Amino acid sequence: MKKNYWGYRICSEESAFFYKELKEGRLRQGWGYDAGQDLRNMTVDGGAKYNLRMYNEVKKGDILLVPRIPSWEDVSIVEATEDWSSGYHYDIPIEYEDYGHIFPARMIKVVNRYHPDVTDRIRSSFHCLRRFWTMNDCAEDIEIIINNTKQAYNNYNKKFFDETPNLFDYATSELSQDAFILWLLNWANTEYKKYDEELNLTAQRFVIMLLGHEHDISVTSVKTYKQLNNIDVFAIINNKYALIIEDKVNTGTHDNQLKRYREWISKHDEFKDLELECIYLKTGNESLSYLKQIEQEEQYHLILRKDILEILKNNKSNNNIITNFYKHLAEIEEDTNSYNQFAVDKWSGNAWQGFYMQLEQKLNINIKTDAWFYVANPNGGFLGFCWHWKSLSNCRIYLQFEQGPLCIKIECYDEFNQSTIRNEWSETILRKAKEHGYDYVVKPDRFGKGSYMTIAVIHSDDLFKKEKVDMNRMISDLHKIENLIDEL
Repeated sequence: MKKNYWGYRICSEESAFFYKELKEGRLRQGWGYDAGQDLRNMTVDGGAKYNLRMYNEVKKGDILLVPRIPSWEDVSIVEATEDWSSGYHYDIPIEYEDYGHIFPARMIKVVNRYHPDVTDRIRSSFHCLRRFWTMNDCAEDIEIIINNTKQAYNNYNKKFFDETPNLFDYATSELSQDAFILWLLNWANTEYKKYDEELNLTAQRFVIMLLGHEHDISVTSVKTYKQLNNIDVFAIINNKYALIIEDKVNTGTHDNQLKRYREWISKHDEFKDLELECIYLKTGNESLSYLKQIEQEEQYHLILRKDILEILKNNKSNNNIITNFYKHLAEIEEDTNSYNQFAVDKWSGNAWQGFYMQLEQKLNINIKTDAWFYVANPNGGFLGFCWHWKSLSNCRIYLQFEQGPLCIKIECYDEFNQSTIRNEWSETILRKAKEHGYDYVVKPDRFGKGSYMTIAVIHSDDLFKKEKVDMNRMISDLHKIENLIDEL
């Protein structure tokens, strides 16, 4: 019988308890705090129903990877010792009043997630937020770890990826990032070179990148200001250059702030004679259209996560702060690029953003109208990507990814005849799709009402084929739908 490979997530706050139980052959799971949540005769849900899949699908000999057990940077590799549907037990531990689900398993080994044998494919899989997911695409990588008896995987210690907690896993706000930037800028001062020459060198490279210079400046002095007139970071370099840094993690600008900052510094007597450089620094992901607006309309120079990683990857200092920040950004970058590694049902929010960012590069988008952004709705919202707008007589038609399905939508101009216009264009687009043999373009399950309405949909399974995304095939398929709209 074919062996399957699974990811399995449990509460890391009780890692010591789970590890002790696992070593005794009991792999526990949460949402088991009531006697009625026994999966063999469940009468109470309370989240327990989501354990039914593992109960039914895990068979004897299957391999499971359990992240964060026994410690934050570890992964326990375990084997199911019986079919879980037959070997399952239910017993709520008195001291926890939860975690009653018990599955039969034996510990194989513990591996540090940053060991070189733990591939990017495996690490990216751990960004899946579900409590249970398939990892069959990592089978070969996992077997290499299991069969390698010469490595002490759980004692691995790497400079950038050690076993200590990362400060920036907790300090996630923009104010925390402001503090890091101010700290690193100050390390570029020559007076600190005697304390850590390598950190001083990295800081100087960082300053030069911000200024946009390559080899024509030697940084001798840096003076920094925090929240000067609400500017995130302001710095004076060599008493010659002034730097405005608008620092963002996942948010955007507001209230015309970039223009206001530039104007205030330019008019201030103390700074008006300095050469001004304005920086928009973003470590989260951002739609290309918005970045181009910042660059072209606001005249701010863009510094993105990849630019910072390029500087920090060459850092040779052992300072934990800069090491932690590099690791933090590297993990975001890895997660963003994980759309290349997994089927769409395993994508995180960052992976969807990475996919949309790739589409922006490969599709002929209009930066004035096309963008990806969060769309709120009563069901919890989604990350949407809109593009390829075409004006018609009584509406505009466009394409929108909705974090899964691809919708063909209209923006209706006539508020009194929305339903009629919607139905007419839906019939038209479905007829044209059928003429081209695009049977996967179908009517939505139900029509909505309002100015923006879906008139046809391509479901996720039809578009992504339940596989890792093939970008060349994806772009070709999207061009077909774009051409369909162009024919209207």
